Amino acid sequence: MNNTLDRVLLLHKTEIFSQLNMDELGQLAGILEEEEFDEGEILFRKGDLGNAAYLVLSGQVEITLPQGRREEILAVMKPGDFFGEMALLDGGTRSAGARCSSAARLYRLNRRDFLRVLNRHPSISLGIISIFSERLRNGNRQLSSLRKALGDFREVYENNRNLMDDLAR
Repeated sequence: MNNTLDRVLLLHKTEIFSQLNMDELGQLAGILEEEEFDEGEILFRKGDLGNAAYLVLSGQVEITLPQGRREEILAVMKPGDFFGEMALLDGGTRSAGARCSSAARLYRLNRRDFLRVLNRHPSISLGIISIFSERLRNGNRQLSSLRKALGDFREVYENNRNLMDDLAR
């Protein structure tokens, strides 16, 4: 998939870039680097410095979080999935790890190249910000729902505990 048009179409299908026009997508398509990875190969670990994001062309990548001596699989990225995007914007440390669960071909989008394109085409950032804002809004809704569920659980727990105390007397 080395054709620029193919890359543009693939980027357009990616949520984070879906708001961009064809010229903007073409700018990003020009800085993608195709890489191949073996099964079990680690792309990055939690705490590593974030310097790139990835788009899966083939194979699968597990997003993992260390849990003591084992790893919890948070998500499995499949062809068309984009991950590691926080690194593009903040260059901070990775919040999770990524490991290929099969042989995989990925596009790598380097932060340095991405920021250079953003400087030349600042309109790209507006489309990306809109997607991140939507994700944040959805996250806030989910957090609110979890807080409500936790409150309901506490109420049921307290009622049952009081009932058990009463029965024990």
